[in-house]
Amino acid sequence: MLKTVQCKDIPTEPILELLASKKKMWPISKVQAVMPAWTPKNLVRAKLKTLVKNGLIDGCCCGCRGDFEIKDKGRLYLSTKELI
Repeated sequence: MLKTVQCKDIPTEPILELLASKKKMWPISKVQAVMPAWTPKNLVRAKLKTLVKNGLIDGCCCGCRGDFEIKDKGRLYLSTKELI
């Protein structure tokens, strides 16, 4: 039986690391590039929407802005992950 892919199957750290790098705003296509290759577009948007809802990133998942940036809470999340 095939497993249904969910947002929790997509790692958060690579997304936050990309958004924390030099560039301030990142388009959804660049963010999608750090997700596993099998990730469908609807799941990409769902993962980003979850990260926005949790306050880790800021951006628009509907595509009107089409860009994302990391928030202070996301930077804190990354720094605590590095300590573990």
